[in-house]
Amino acid sequence: MIALAAVVGTTAPGRAAETSEDVRVLRIATEGAYPPFNYVDESGDLGGFDVDFTWALCAVMEVECILVAEPWNSIIDGLVENRYDAIVASMSVTEERKSRVAFTDKYYSTPMRFVAKRDSFVGKTEVKGRAVGAQAETTSFDYLKDGYPFGQGLYAFETMEEAYAALLTGEVEAVLTDSLVAWDFLKSEPGQAFSFVGDPIYTDTEIAIAVRKGDEDLRQSINRAITLLIINGTYQEINQKYFPFSIY
Repeated sequence: MIALAAVVGTTAPGRAAETSEDVRVLRIATEGAYPPFNYVDESGDLGGFDVDFTWALCAVMEVECILVAEPWNSIIDGLVENRYDAIVASMSVTEERKSRVAFTDKYYSTPMRFVAKRDSFVGKTEVKGRAVGAQAETTSFDYLKDGYPFGQGLYAFETMEEAYAALLTGEVEAVLTDSLVAWDFLKSEPGQAFSFVGDPIYTDTEIAIAVRKGDEDLRQSINRAITLLIINGTYQEINQKYFPFSIY
């Protein structure tokens, strides 16, 4: 992923690489390893809900955008260090993150869910003492780390793809993740033997765009663009491309 951050960069469709001084260029980061929200396709291009949503935002804001992939564990650092102007990467709004960055209004909501083999267990209390995993430095991992004792181990994975691989091989018995991300895995062929277990966990469920603290003009511009995309129906079109139900 470190190499990927250096090579994946795409200009928003419909806008040439203009040099006019009246066109603002925004660099926006996503992860590229969190399907169906952001991923790198077989052609090496970024895709997913976050990516389509970013291009739609740039269009209504009338700005040129360059989208880059950045590993999750350094994505906030990159924003603070001015390597890009915003993060559109399915980031939950938390108090800890708000101490470093500013957030826009939400652009979707999702509770967390455990995913495990069908009928293996039914509730989150039964997770105690089992081998459980989540993506590192996420609200899911923090929830597990702070809320449960794990007799057989708590595993942190750099990407959800690695977490699912560990679930498939039996290295872990369950993973905790955003329900919408798990939904994409569950409908895949490898995911057919698995299902949600236990009730949804409603904590830090709002997903928003991160900008640097003090960049209030950009934050408000993005908020207006989010509202416009909902009003003009574009948001719903993107939503339906990935999910047969509203995620807002």
